[in-house]
Amino acid sequence: MVGDLVRANKLITKLKEEASYVFYPRIDGKADWKLVVLSDASFGNLGVSSCGGHIIVLMGEGNKCCVLGWSSGKIKRVVKSTLAAEMLSMCEGLDHAIYLKHVIKELIPKTKEIEIVAVVDSKSVVDAVFSTKSVDEKR
Repeated sequence: MVGDLVRANKLITKLKEEASYVFYPRIDGKADWKLVVLSDASFGNLGVSSCGGHIIVLMGEGNKCCVLGWSSGKIKRVVKSTLAAEMLSMCEGLDHAIYLKHVIKELIPKTKEIEIVAVVDSKSVVDAVFSTKSVDEKR
């Protein structure tokens, strides 16, 4: 444990010595703007809890993009499967994206309709979203 603290202290010292910059690219083409939500979750990795997260990116012409929001942490509901964890994480990300879409529309009133795209790494979530059957827990 002491070794970890020594390494962390050295890393912080090195970070303070080097200059760092944050660059936000100019995102042109308001007509082509879209919000991309990337979400992921993990089932039962915190003992009895699961965790999930999402990142929201504003994408414009030439696929230039800028991060507008993100969230990561423990899932607020008890889930019984990876599918449920992935779905809840995606839903939280989409809620966040809808909120950001309305904020953009208020700040820039003449903006055309902004498309929201969800990206998830779970094939079972994609199958469930595009299925006509209801999804049941297998347990």
